[in-house]
Formats: sequence, structure tokens, C-alpha cells
Amino acid sequence: MSESWRLREYRDEDRAGVLRLSADHYREAELARDEYVDWLAADAPGGRPFAVVAADGPAGDVVGFVWNVPLNVTIKGSTGRCYMSCNGLVHPDYRKYGLYVQISRRAIELMHDADFKYGFAKPSALYSLQASGIKPVCQVPLLVRPLDIGRLTRARVPRRAERVAMMLGWQVVAHTVLRPAGVHGRHSNLRVVAENAFDESFDDLWQRAKDKYDLSVNRDRAFLTWRFGRSPFRGYVTLAARVGRDLAGYAVVRSAEVQGIPTGLIMDLLVEPGDRGMAAGRLLTAEAIDRFRKAKMLLAGSLMLRHTQEYGILRQAGFVECPTRFSPQPFRLVAKPLREGTVAEAVVRPESWFVTMANHDAV
Repeated sequence: MSESWRLREYRDEDRAGVLRLSADHYREAELARDEYVDWLAADAPGGRPFAVVAADGPAGDVVGFVWNVPLNVTIKGSTGRCYMSCNGLVHPDYRKYGLYVQISRRAIELMHDADFKYGFAKPSALYSLQASGIKPVCQVPLLVRPLDIGRLTRARVPRRAERVAMMLGWQVVAHTVLRPAGVHGRHSNLRVVAENAFDESFDDLWQRAKDKYDLSVNRDRAFLTWRFGRSPFRGYVTLAARVGRDLAGYAVVRSAEVQGIPTGLIMDLLVEPGDRGMAAGRLLTAEAIDRFRKAKMLLAGSLMLRHTQEYGILRQAGFVECPTRFSPQPFRLVAKPLREGTVAEAVVRPESWFVTMANHDAV
């Protein structure tokens, strides 16, 4: 096959071709749905997203694409802009010709207005991404907490002896070293409520929390509304820990089936610094787990880096890092600085980042 394809920016007439290629690859999954593509194509907090599309043949059939979503970020206390590159896909017949590398390089050329780009690399795409100058940052830990160890092991562990050993072992650790921390204490004036929208108190919380980490996509109400409030193809619930109208922390959760396992996902968790933030985090995770259990979920999961305050909260709630053999995939954070100096230094350091499932488009 000769290299006859053409690269261009996504346009409205490419929608049908993108959906066809997505349906061939993802089948019935969310990433193949019209609503998902329309969400990616609509305005994001940092502006209008763009996709680089590869077209081939007389009819200009779509044979590859990568979406790039502009987002506002905080980098060591300063405001900035980045692109989240996501949902990259190439037709199987074109994968051995380096098409993904060409698409990625063209996208980078169009990011002249940004400080960096980032994404989560599929194992099959890691080499291609590195060939286009994108570097691995780290593997983000997947934290899990079994909610029904009996049903969970029956679903995932075929050997009876191993199932029994895992169930007995979990019963011991769940009531000793992994016993959840108490949720009551001197911050008993905190209460957890479910929110219908993101108001100005989420902006206030972000202003108090943003300096905890050197680099983060802004968790203001513009981002939260875009990420969780404008996706009708998914059902999210926002839990807020408040004292009056003052917001001390929040968690966005959803229930989903992950590789056949009913799973409760803590999509995003952010708390203010200090003791009140820790207390808010304990209340939020306890409420999330209670909701997951009532929904008959077998497992709870979340992504969080080890150096963060929120990682400590999840560990106190009994979450552990998922063994590799049980993880649905590795969550490899990759990035490319598009500016020199402070930005470049922060982007390549894992301990700079605050990352959750909110940074991942696919869940």
C-alpha cells in the first residue's frame, strides 16, 4: 500500500467516517457513540477542540484520527494552556505504515498556542508516540477496593483454592491494616450532599487547592461542567462536602461495567489542604462506597498519584493499588512540553502532576 493518505483538520463531513471507524474498533462501547464524538467536537474550557484526520481513497475515507482538546491549566502558580490528546485510532490496514506518528506530529504543529500536551498511551501506541517526541511521564496507580469479595473472585479467579485464599486474606486485611479510617471527629459540622450543578463554590475551592501541586488541569466549574455536566451518554453524580455553603471537597462518581465487572468509579476527588480537607475526603469516600454498595457494585476504583493528599485519603478508605494481573490496562501518562524552562521541567516530573480519571476521556 502506497502512502496515499492525506492529513487535514477535522470538518463536519468527517463525522460519519470517524463514527464508522470507531464502530469497527469499539463496537458498542461509549467511544463509538454519536454523543461522544459530538462532545469531543464541542467547545472545551480552553476553546474549540480539533482533530487531525487521515483520509484515503477517491471518496476520502477516514482511516485515522486523533482528537486534541484545549484545557486551562495551572503550572507552578501561573495560568497556562494545554491539549489533551485522546481517542486516537488508525484503521488496521494502515497501522504498519507509521500513520499514527504522522497524525501526532501534525497535531503538535497545530498546538503553537499551548504550553504542553498530554494523554494516556495505549500500550500499542507507546512506540509511535515516542517517535513523535512524546515522552512517558509515569504510570498512574489504579486504586481499587473490593466491595463484594465473594462475587468478585467468582467472576475473576477461576481456581477455587485461589478464590478461597483471596477471600480469607481480604477478610483479614479489610478489618485490620486496611480498615477504613473513621469519618467522624471535630469536623462533624461537615455534611455531604449530592449536587445538581457546579456553582461558584467550586471555583473558590480550586483557588484554595490549586497550589498543592505544581501542574494540574484547572478543576474550576468551567472544566467540571464540561467534563461531567455535558456528557449525556454517561451518568455522573457529584458529592460535595460542605460547611454551610463553603465547599471543603468534592468527589464525582459513576457506576459502570469494566470488563464485565460492575464497578464504582471515583472519577475525580479534590479537597482543600489541611485537616478539614482530610475529614471531607473521608466523608466523601465513605459516601461513595456506600452508594456503590447499594448499587450492587463489586469493586470501587480510582486513579491517583502517590504523592497527593487525595491518594492518602483513598488509602485511608481501604483502597489498594491494583495488581497488574487484574488491571484492565496500564494507565501510562505521557506528555510533551511545548515551551522551554519552567514548563518543560514540570511536565516531565511525575511528582509535579495532579491526575485523576477526570483527565482521561474514555471513562
